Amino acid sequence: MAGTAVLEAKRHNNAGAMLHLEDDLVGARAEYDAALAADPTNPTALNNLGFVTAQEGNLDAAVDLYEQAIASNPEHATAYANLGNVRARQGDLSGALEALRKSLDLEPANLLALDSLAKVYLLAGELVQAEHAWRAALAIAPTDVQVMTALGMVVGAQNRTGEAAEILRETVARAPHDANAWSQLGSVLFVRDDLGSAAEALRRAVALAPENRAARHQLSMVLLARGDRAGAARELERLLVLNPDDHAARIDLALHHLAAGDPQGAADELDLVLAAEPTDARARFYRAVVAEMLGEEGVEAALEQLAATDTPFAERAQRHLENRK
Repeated sequence: MAGTAVLEAKRHNNAGAMLHLEDDLVGARAEYDAALAADPTNPTALNNLGFVTAQEGNLDAAVDLYEQAIASNPEHATAYANLGNVRARQGDLSGALEALRKSLDLEPANLLALDSLAKVYLLAGELVQAEHAWRAALAIAPTDVQVMTALGMVVGAQNRTGEAAEILRETVARAPHDANAWSQLGSVLFVRDDLGSAAEALRRAVALAPENRAARHQLSMVLLARGDRAGAARELERLLVLNPDDHAARIDLALHHLAAGDPQGAADELDLVLAAEPTDARARFYRAVVAEMLGEEGVEAALEQLAATDTPFAERAQRHLENRK
């Protein structure tokens, strides 16, 4: 009888996995529930049902299911890895690290668990540990482009930009159509002040993935650093077509208008930001500066209000007030 229950649970688990691969979460859940009806402590069904539940956004219930899977099979490495990922989503980085380390104790060559471990270390600000985890992952999968890109990024974040650039150049040589690798390479080259190469890499990134807003914003900054104000403004305008609510990009575009001697154009962009985010300190400061240039009233009151806030622009507002006297 017990053997029959196990076989019945396996049949439903397999059917659920097929539906899961097709993104049919409702159908997958039904099959996993059926597996548990046949075998209530089946660790595979509990783990798989936990995965569906996490995808549905019910993280507390997912944790409970993963813990039941582990109680049923204390050597279930995948359940520990999945538990770690959900703990990270809940903001419990310590719990996430504990679960992921346990998963890797049971299955040291689990690439997905190593990648997850590295990402959690990164979230925790432990860059050296993140690098070690991604290097371990790369030892398992030496040509994995995502791991190579992540390694280059975390090495660059530790100010070893020359080494990072070498890793990322090798990455784009292996995967010339990977937009993220080109974007990360461009960012590292920008930090290295290799502006020409940075612009080339970032142009490749946005050509491959026009919707990559981070790469496009970075490209605008590189072009500005090269003195190409018109090119930088064009990229910001394209960025705002992709996401009209990108307030940082809109403020940057306002500053381009200012630099080009167009304070009214700057005012128009800043007014759009402040209509959506009235407390944005950066927008408030530059709007006061623009108002002064346009001869508008209320400049001093706007600067005094900003100077009284607990924001990075309070001191700048105070200095501007003193300079006006």
